[in-house]
Amino acid sequence: AYFEGLLDAVQLPRLAALVSQSGEDAVRGESAPVKARVALEFSPHTKPAFTAVSGQVDAQFGLICRRCLEMAPMSVSVDVAFALCETDSPDDFLDGVSPQLTRWDHSGDEFRIAEFVDELVLLELPLVVMHEDEADCGKLAAEARFADNGQDVQTPFAELATLLASKTS
Repeated sequence: AYFEGLLDAVQLPRLAALVSQSGEDAVRGESAPVKARVALEFSPHTKPAFTAVSGQVDAQFGLICRRCLEMAPMSVSVDVAFALCETDSPDDFLDGVSPQLTRWDHSGDEFRIAEFVDELVLLELPLVVMHEDEADCGKLAAEARFADNGQDVQTPFAELATLLASKTS
C-alpha cells in the first residue's frame, strides 16, 4: 500500500500547537501555517509479523528563534524506515530480518498516519531553535552583537565575581 499527500495544521495538532505558540497567529487566533508533504510505502511481512514503512516526510513551518525572538523558517526532512510492531513483540524479533529498520511500537489494528508524521517531525526539531545563519537574525541579535563589540556590558554576576576574588585574596 502507498500513501502520498499533504498534511496541514488540522492533521498535525501537536506540531501546530507548538508553531502557534511561537507566532503572532496565536494572538490573532489564526491557525498556524504548517505543511507536511508525505510519501510512505507500507510492506507487510509475515515471518516475523510486522509492516515495513519507508518513504519521506518534508515539513515547513516557522518557530521563534531563541537568539533574536523573531520567526525563523524551519524545514524538516525525515527519511522513514520503520517496522510497525505490536507492543508485545519481543525486543529482538527484528534482529537478522530487517536490521536497517527502526522499531515503532503500536497497538491494535488501526495506524494513524497523521499521528505518525506529527511524531516524526517533532522528533526532528532542534533542541534550540535559531536561524541557520546568524545574519538572518533580527534586531535583538544585532544589538547583542553591538554590545559584544567594545561596549562595556555589566553581567548579572559581575559583583559576585568581585566578591569571590576579594574573599580568596
